[in-house]
Amino acid sequence: MANRTSGDKNVKVRILLIERMLSKDRYITAKQIVSRLETQHEIYVEKKTVYDDLMAIDRLIPLEAKSGHNGGYRIMTFE
Repeated sequence: MANRTSGDKNVKVRILLIERMLSKDRYITAKQIVSRLETQHEIYVEKKTVYDDLMAIDRLIPLEAKSGHNGGYRIMTFE
């Protein structure tokens, strides 16, 4: 049976899964995150929810957002 999450007890798990998808080396889009949550973890969310989760993660781990064709989110690097 699939997990339906929209503000329930699975929020923490979802945020941890999203954090693990993030990388310093490549960008990932909200659409890709939604797809991976659905296919790999049977967690169904809207992109708006993913954006909210990314904002929560950004409070602890600085994220870089890039718009455009090769855009998305990644963990910010300080060089």
